[in-house]
Amino acid sequence: MNTATEAALKVIGVLGLMLSVLSGMMVFGGAISPTTHNWLMVLGMAMWFCTAIFWIQAKPLGD
Repeated sequence: MNTATEAALKVIGVLGLMLSVLSGMMVFGGAISPTTHNWLMVLGMAMWFCTAIFWIQAKPLGD
């Protein structure tokens, strides 16, 4: 995987995490409905899990 692809996947993954956090704050503040919050959480989770598997590398315990 080249550097540009990995960088794009990282950006998408971080945006997914931010979407999950911000939707929680928005529903707490009354800006969105709980149903919309649920959909945004699912979308953020999918963005994170579908991209993180490509750029998070397992490291041996000794390193």
